[in-house]
Amino acid sequence: MDYNSLKLSLNKVICIIFEEYVKKYGIKNICGFALYSDEEAMSLSVSVNTYKHHKNNVKEDPENKLYYKFNPEEWNEIIENNELDKINQILQENSLKIKKKQFAEYRKNIYTLSLEVLNELKSNGLFKDMKNDFVLLFSISDCDLSEMVIEYNKKYNSNEIVNEYEQWIKEESEYNEDEDFDE
Repeated sequence: MDYNSLKLSLNKVICIIFEEYVKKYGIKNICGFALYSDEEAMSLSVSVNTYKHHKNNVKEDPENKLYYKFNPEEWNEIIENNELDKINQILQENSLKIKKKQFAEYRKNIYTLSLEVLNELKSNGLFKDMKNDFVLLFSISDCDLSEMVIEYNKKYNSNEIVNEYEQWIKEESEYNEDEDFDE
């Protein structure tokens, strides 16, 4: 797998997607941007959240404010893009070829590549005009790698946001433990 080519493609796609949604909603209306994968690293998705969408979710379910703030699957839009679809096709094809012994390294490479792209985009100023409470995330859906994900997101967000994120991860872990127990 050509990780450098994949990284360049992902970087380009995220820039295009972010700029499209800034045009659609206005930069001051966007409160979150996430790149996320799954436990098998077979796909990458992008999600955008707006203050209006977040406020409406919290209004309907105030007890889960942090859930709506940090779960990209509950955000305004999960973005579809032909170029991102091509990247996901490559990921799916490659993940099926990976042997069990190599899977952990492969997954780590995909996650690391994703983090590097977010780091580069942030360093290059893509998110510079966002408000202080803007949430920038790399996330892994359906996965119990909470400590790793917290560490990933510390470099993108303020201490206040990181503390809220840690609180949410802890609450989600406790909720999932309780749910497993009830079954």
